[in-house]
Amino acid sequence: MSKEFLKNLIIKIEATFGSIRDASKVLNVDYTTLWRWKNGKHLPNTATLYAVRKSLDEHDSLNDS
Repeated sequence: MSKEFLKNLIIKIEATFGSIRDASKVLNVDYTTLWRWKNGKHLPNTATLYAVRKSLDEHDSLNDS
């Protein structure tokens, strides 16, 4: 996973939910997990990354309706 991909994911998360704190509540991911991703302290595992991407897609599809 590239740093550019992760950077773009965090940008998408913040744009969609307003902040990583708000996103953590909606996505059911611990705030510190998203903070670590944003600050380059940790990379997402595949399962969490998949769940976040799925939730973002679902959120986008609800807003497109």
